[in-house]
Amino acid sequence: MNYYDEIDLWFSSSGDYVIEGGDIKDTSEDTLRSLIQDLMTVSKSSLQDWKLLPGLGANADEAIGKPNTEQTANLLHDRLRAAIVSQGIVAEEDLVIIIIPVSRQELLVIEKVRALPTPYNRLGQGEWLVVEFLYSYQEKGTFVLDPSIRTVYD
Repeated sequence: MNYYDEIDLWFSSSGDYVIEGGDIKDTSEDTLRSLIQDLMTVSKSSLQDWKLLPGLGANADEAIGKPNTEQTANLLHDRLRAAIVSQGIVAEEDLVIIIIPVSRQELLVIEKVRALPTPYNRLGQGEWLVVEFLYSYQEKGTFVLDPSIRTVYD
């Protein structure tokens, strides 16, 4: 288990800066928000999407148009895991990715991160950060669900 307490600008789920009290909000009140944003950005992006960071992204859109099979789910899993770990967002031993088919065109992707609780994040002992999103095969895009913290008993 590692620490994942970093401070970044706070972005809305649509990628806009959040303004609070006339200032641009940052993630200092909840440092896990920075990790959530990094996970969402990498999971939803493809290589070359970002001009200043062309290597940022998982290329998950390569699964668009493929049949909703175990092979395609494994491709998506491997792309996400490789991107998240290789870009230094989460250590390999702290990351669990689960992919569940929910319809003929969509997969539920669950990214679980085991992080150490600190005074700067809202994790308790035995809790994991969980980010979930729906991945659609029919159109480019992922739909992020509300991130949560869950207690998991090993």
